Amino acid sequence: MRALRPYLLLGLAVFLGVVLATLPASLLSGWLPSRLELHGLTGTVWDGAAAELVLDGTPLGRLGWHLRPSSLLRLTVAADIDLRAEAASLRGGLTLRPSRVLMVKDLTLDLPLDFLHPHAATPTWSGRITGHVREATLEQGWPVALDGTFSLDHLRAPNAPDDLGRYRLEFDPRDATAEALLGRLHDEGGSLSVTAQLRLQKARAYQLDGDVSARGATSDELSRALAFLGSP
Repeated sequence: MRALRPYLLLGLAVFLGVVLATLPASLLSGWLPSRLELHGLTGTVWDGAAAELVLDGTPLGRLGWHLRPSSLLRLTVAADIDLRAEAASLRGGLTLRPSRVLMVKDLTLDLPLDFLHPHAATPTWSGRITGHVREATLEQGWPVALDGTFSLDHLRAPNAPDDLGRYRLEFDPRDATAEALLGRLHDEGGSLSVTAQLRLQKARAYQLDGDVSARGATSDELSRALAFLGSP
């Protein structure tokens, strides 16, 4: 009997591995926070998809994921995700650590700005944001470390017809301080001359400082928007 014990243990391990590997993705529904819903689940817990991801009642698109089982040995949950909507995409690696710390690695995004504020009650700035986050750390949903580059294209002020062109925002971890992350914002041509710094403070606040001025004639709506931003 002792001679058979290793084989029995191996068989049990294989059986448990198969069970775990084939757990249906539908089991995730019972584990999600109330703000998050997944509809049309297919595949498994480890490698699956949802036809619709809904956050706070807002449909965001189709979500696919691949969990890395080895991360569980480090008491973390790591996954590669791929979110796609009609006019938006976001894909990269996420690692959830204890104490609600989220690590982001090699994340690419391509989103309309209104994707970020779908329930805005008043007209907001519009355009398109693309970017690459090489690495980032979020604590309770707020960035405390960030290495990434973002571009804003076809930026428009609220209710204004002016296409303001293209702008670039860069976060270099070497610029960060103990109190804040520092992003450098500048224009790449277009209707506005912009040289500014965006500070994301560890105290969960932000501050934008710099110079913004119009190149040539602008609409009345844009002039009002610039006045609101504090331009001279």
